[in-house]
Amino acid sequence: MKKYSFIGWILLFVLVLGGGYYFINEFGSAENPQDIVDNAYQEKEQEESPNAPTEGEEVEEETPTPDRIDRLRVKTPFSPEFTVFNQDHEEVSLADYKGKKVILNFWASWCPPCVYEMPEFQAFHEEVDEEEMILLAVNLTDGQRETRKMADDFLVEHDLSLNVLYDTTGSAFFAFKVDSIPQTFFIDEEGMVQFVIMGMTDRETLDAVVERMD
Repeated sequence: MKKYSFIGWILLFVLVLGGGYYFINEFGSAENPQDIVDNAYQEKEQEESPNAPTEGEEVEEETPTPDRIDRLRVKTPFSPEFTVFNQDHEEVSLADYKGKKVILNFWASWCPPCVYEMPEFQAFHEEVDEEEMILLAVNLTDGQRETRKMADDFLVEHDLSLNVLYDTTGSAFFAFKVDSIPQTFFIDEEGMVQFVIMGMTDRETLDAVVERMD
């Protein structure tokens, strides 16, 4: 009996190991989400600012010119499908917003760049006409590193009234092929992604991209 029990444990171990290998191959590496964000952020800083200004030196920010904004345009517009949950625990998909421009921002409360840009999105949200356009903040609610309570507590603490969606299954995360956060997608009235911003952004750039949308 002990012999069969031992064989059973061996088979169970193989199945678990095989399942983990399948999941990583299907959905990406098992790298820590914070490592992804930090590495991407550091690389972006190094690429854009190889000669960092010295202390006290004025930093001249680049104006979001049409040429710069056009570089954010996706080469092939696409229409991802996903199912997430709104703040009333109702299922939501991108199709629910067809007929409006949608700005979709992926974030988590543990992500410093996401936290830093939140006031920019709040300001945009307060002024946008939601009959024509809507800003959706998609929280990566994995249930471990980020829970709905953690996300909601963050919103209350920072007095944010954003339209938050909770991606509890990774549906939106995988549909948009997100590999680091924050990322912001600009979707037209037909549900097609037209522009994407990798990393942090600001109100001026948000406005400039919206003006360039078809």
